[in-house]
Amino acid sequence: MVCKNHVTDRGKDCLWGLSYEAVRSRLESCLALMAAYRQSYHTALPPKKAKKKNLASSVCSEKGLFYFPTSVRCSIHSIFGKMDLLEERFGKLMTLMNILETHGDLLENRIDGLIVEDDVSNDLLRRYNAALKDITDRPYDYLDFRLKCFDHHFSEFKNKLQEIRSHISDCVEKTISEIWNTTAYDRILSKRRRLESLIPFRESESSIVKKVVFRFENDLRKIEKGMKKMPGKPAKFTKHTGKICWLMHLIRSLDEDSAALSKNFSDEIPEVDTALKKAEALRNKLIDAMDGLTLNWYPLKVCNIELFPL
Repeated sequence: MVCKNHVTDRGKDCLWGLSYEAVRSRLESCLALMAAYRQSYHTALPPKKAKKKNLASSVCSEKGLFYFPTSVRCSIHSIFGKMDLLEERFGKLMTLMNILETHGDLLENRIDGLIVEDDVSNDLLRRYNAALKDITDRPYDYLDFRLKCFDHHFSEFKNKLQEIRSHISDCVEKTISEIWNTTAYDRILSKRRRLESLIPFRESESSIVKKVVFRFENDLRKIEKGMKKMPGKPAKFTKHTGKICWLMHLIRSLDEDSAALSKNFSDEIPEVDTALKKAEALRNKLIDAMDGLTLNWYPLKVCNIELFPL
C-alpha cells in the first residue's frame, strides 16, 4: 500500500498520465525500498552456528540488531511472499515503460530515417499505436499484483512488439542492402549499430565486413589499374599539373576511405587488416608517382643558402 501511494501520489496521479521518466523514478524508489527490507531481514537473522538463545542474543545485540528467537518458526515466503509478487509486477512495469519510451520516438522518426516509404512507416506506426492502446487502456489497477490478467496482456504486447520488430528488420535490411557496396556505408552503419539492441537484424556484422572489404579492395584494384594509363591532358591545366592533381585526388580519396574502414571496424579482423595494408602500399605507389611527376615538372634544385651568406 505504501508503494502504491508513492507511485500514484495517494491516488492523485494516473499511471499513464505521468511521463515515463517520472513513473520509472517512482518505481525504482519502491524497488530500492523492497531491497532494503529484504537486506534488513537477512542481516537481523541470528547466526546459523549460534544454537543457544543467549549466544545468538548477545551476537545480535553487539551488532545493534533486533533478535529473532529461534523458537519462532515462520517461512520467508510468509514474510516476503506479497512483496515478491509486487516486485515482479513493478519490474514488468519498468520494462514496459522502457519499451514505450524507446520505441515510440523511434517509430515517429521513421527508424532514424532508414525507412523511406510513407506507407510502410504509417503501417508500422499504426500497428504500434494499436498495441500500445491495448496494453495501456485496460480498466484494472496495474499496481494490483493479484490481478493476473496484466501478465497475460503484457505477454500479448511483447508478442505483437516482436512481430513489429521483425517487420522493421525486413524493411530496413531491404533498404540498406546495397549501401555496403558504396562508400556511403559509414553513416548507415552507425545508425544500424544503435538499433541492434531494439531490432533483431538478420544480417550479421561479419557479413557486412566482408561486403565492405570486398568493395574497398575492388576500388584499390581499380586505382592501381588506372595508374598504368594516366589521364589525358586536362583542359585547364598543363599536362604535368593535371596528372599531379589527379594523383592528389586519388590519395585524398584513398585516405578518407581507409580512415572510414579503420574507424568502423577493428584492425584485429584479418580481412580489415589485410585491406588496410594493401591501401598503405598503394598509397606509397601514388606518392612515388606524384614525386616523379613533380621532379619532371620542376627539375631545378634549390641551392643551399648557407653557401651564400649575406
